[in-house]
Amino acid sequence: MIIEAKVTGSRSALFAIRDASAQLREYHYFIGPDAASLAILLDRPPEDGLADFVEGYLGMLLAW
Repeated sequence: MIIEAKVTGSRSALFAIRDASAQLREYHYFIGPDAASLAILLDRPPEDGLADFVEGYLGMLLAW
């Protein structure tokens, strides 16, 4: 499992998710391992709909 942790600050969690998802794809491609699950860790709960976006559409795990 590859985990990217982000602090959202006063902005929407969507901005942290954008950054983290791109970084995770980069790490997965260049470093691996190929079988690793990708996960985003936030410092607070995301706004409505973002968990479905991350887990359902992006296929990554999301925790806070």
